[in-house]
Amino acid sequence: MIADKIRTGETHKQSRAGVRDLLLLARYHLRVMQWPVWLLIAFCFLVAGAILWLMRQIHYPVMYQQELSRFILEPGAGLIACMVGGALLVNDPALELLLVAHQGIRPTFMLRVSIAWLMLGVPAALFALWSLRLGTNYFHSFSWWRMFCLWFIPTWLCTQLSFFAALLTRQAMMGGVIGGSLILLELFMKDLFLQQTLLRWLFVPLSLWLPNTSIWGASRALLFCLGTLLLAGSWWWMEHEERLLGALTSQ
Repeated sequence: MIADKIRTGETHKQSRAGVRDLLLLARYHLRVMQWPVWLLIAFCFLVAGAILWLMRQIHYPVMYQQELSRFILEPGAGLIACMVGGALLVNDPALELLLVAHQGIRPTFMLRVSIAWLMLGVPAALFALWSLRLGTNYFHSFSWWRMFCLWFIPTWLCTQLSFFAALLTRQAMMGGVIGGSLILLELFMKDLFLQQTLLRWLFVPLSLWLPNTSIWGASRALLFCLGTLLLAGSWWWMEHEERLLGALTSQ
């Protein structure tokens, strides 16, 4: 019986040590990924939800309520993803240790991507549900799949673009700037993108002005493929340790 108690005590100690190690690891990842940014993201979604509720209360034109909601979940989500994507790896001070570890750099990258998407997806989902509860109409033919793609596609593309740009320029901030520039360029030059058929296929905030266009689904599929190509390029880049070390030493 004494031996059983000893084994039980050792098991509890190992369990507590494992939980402590996981918490320390999560804390480290969040610190590298600039955790204050996550508080800013949550605050922005909270403010957007409050503004949408206020517009509803004062009977502001429904068209502007719909545009605000689409802006938050499409180009707004893309801009937020740019802030996060560039800092997934390049800012890590322990990059050299990760490179020589047995599992390599890719599991760390996938873990941080999972954390980032969780932190990005939760406030976006809450905002979407809140806006739907207030009566916002995103599409003529509503479906949860279209609602998911409304947020997912720009987030996917901008995350991969900013991460790839950060590896290319060896600067996390520059990666976010390059990714965000794509969205801002399309917003400022929306007339050109909407008038040209070929450019319309590459127009990220398409739902903001043409949510019911016939090319909406095909355009989202094309942007997803572009994001996948960028991910493939980043995946290849992570095989070349000397380039990642150059990104570290240039900070």
